Amino acid sequence: MSSTAGPPSSEKTYTASDGKIFQDRKAYKKYEFELSYAYRNKTGETSYRKPPGSLNGQPFEISDLTDCTAEILDFCDQVQVDNCKGSKLFIGPCCESIFVRDCSDCNFTIACKQLRTRDCKNCKFNLYSMTEPIIETSTGIEFHPFNGAYPDLGKNFEKACLDPKINLYQRVYDFNDPNKMKQNYTVTRPYSGQEQWEVKIEGLSLPKNPCLFTQLNIPEPDWIAERYKAPASTELELVVGSVVDARYKGKKKWYGGRVTNINPDDTYNIAYDDGGKEDNVRKEFIRSVGYNLVPLPEVVPPYPEDMTAPVEVCCIVESRYKEGLYEIG
Repeated sequence: MSSTAGPPSSEKTYTASDGKIFQDRKAYKKYEFELSYAYRNKTGETSYRKPPGSLNGQPFEISDLTDCTAEILDFCDQVQVDNCKGSKLFIGPCCESIFVRDCSDCNFTIACKQLRTRDCKNCKFNLYSMTEPIIETSTGIEFHPFNGAYPDLGKNFEKACLDPKINLYQRVYDFNDPNKMKQNYTVTRPYSGQEQWEVKIEGLSLPKNPCLFTQLNIPEPDWIAERYKAPASTELELVVGSVVDARYKGKKKWYGGRVTNINPDDTYNIAYDDGGKEDNVRKEFIRSVGYNLVPLPEVVPPYPEDMTAPVEVCCIVESRYKEGLYEIG
């Protein structure tokens, strides 16, 4: 009596990127999305990274993080961030909207077509946004210029169809502020000395922020590389043009600015980034801002008085309304 093998199975299988095999396509897709395109339910994890080339324009979801650090270093589609606390998130160029909801005490570095927040508290956004950011039922929100850098970030901006020269991070629309009192958020002017989030990856090019010298349409100076080489230290000598933080009138809060004069009595005159000025500030009320402290040219970005860059439609500029303080527009 002879036995014959049955016909080979024709049932299709699906293999996830970690090697797990599925017979059900729906289950496979759900598993693969959570594996490759989501980051959730973590506490105290600080090493999560999606490197360049890992998303290639796919959507991504982040939720339920506490005291975590995550770096999404690729161009992507829509991103949703929900219920995060005390975390730091770097999200590379997004060709659509990034939604941030129910987050508190978080620090974001984000580049996107549009940012929308809802029910957020005490969050800081270092932001590139090609359109007006929108906040809703959110309080204590800070907006700063984009401060991110990683290898080929400029190429990711191109793939996401984002123009680094057009950053509207400061044109915030608050759904819960019909009288435009700006009570729920603050905006800092470009180059207030905030720390750059630079990510170096072995074997790839050096990190570069394509927005750093375009947010006010200023050509990148030849000496920018030297500024990045300067060590981060509060002991470096202050010179005219040094970018600093100072305690206005000796109070507790620090404000970004730059040194405009060194006085014979070893005090300093400071021009603050919000347009204010203060003379004869003592050294103990000033702290240097690491990489910015190198000798600068006589005309110091970002606010040279003889600005001659061509003005075009959509340029981000400053003008003095009725000869008052400079305002961004």
